[in-house]
Amino acid sequence: MKRIGILRTKYGAVHIMASWFLLFSFACSTTPNMNATPTPNPTDTPPAMSTPTPTATEQPTLTPSSTPTPAPTPMLVSKTGRVIRSEHFDSLSTLSFGIYGVGGFEVVDGHLVLTEKFSSEPTEDGEAAGRSIFSPQPGNVSVFLFKAEKGTYFGYHFELYSGTDYTGINLQQQGAGLQLNFWKGPELQLTLPVTKFQYNTWYYYSMQAQPDGTVTAQLWERDQPENVIFDHTVQLDPEWGKPGFTFVVTSYQGTMEIDEYQEIEPTDEATGTP
Repeated sequence: MKRIGILRTKYGAVHIMASWFLLFSFACSTTPNMNATPTPNPTDTPPAMSTPTPTATEQPTLTPSSTPTPAPTPMLVSKTGRVIRSEHFDSLSTLSFGIYGVGGFEVVDGHLVLTEKFSSEPTEDGEAAGRSIFSPQPGNVSVFLFKAEKGTYFGYHFELYSGTDYTGINLQQQGAGLQLNFWKGPELQLTLPVTKFQYNTWYYYSMQAQPDGTVTAQLWERDQPENVIFDHTVQLDPEWGKPGFTFVVTSYQGTMEIDEYQEIEPTDEATGTP
């Protein structure tokens, strides 16, 4: 196409030069008649202009824009379900846990850090703690990602006060090794030891209390999910699965860190297993 364009330009130039030469020769050889009426050159008459028929403008079809659906929060566990609550511990001002106690607490790199001094009576001398301002729904799975430094006495208490009555499903280390303890008032109903727990290791702790009193709890390593160090299900009475329970996270001595919490509504018989 480019070569054809050059030839047209070239021949067009020759045609224009030839036309001017003929006109100049004719003018020199003809004596003008001043009285003659000039014959109009056909090219002097402007060509008739046809009015173009307007064509209908095709209107674009508007596709209504849809509001993007927010992506669901990835679950800390691999079972089917839906995250209905999450806490990333990004700021003390936005925590869904009310902090109390005499110990230290701060948010560092998205972790809630609870610290209490070492003591000969760690459970008596105070604590750094936080109570959830929400109550997980019975049947939902609660998952914490946490780590505790060596020698720390700590606890994850799932508890309910009804008047003077106390019911608690408490994962706690208070000197006898990590245990899952079931309390009714001051009476310890059941103890399940977590024998393979190691300090300074990130763990997921998953707990589910169903309305019929079935309680399932698991612990597994974050960096080695196949290393499940605790997996137990116990059948209790419905008092252990009724609404109103809250979580208390606490350090009686030493330092513990919590990276994330999720409440998951399970589907298809999902549990909190990794």
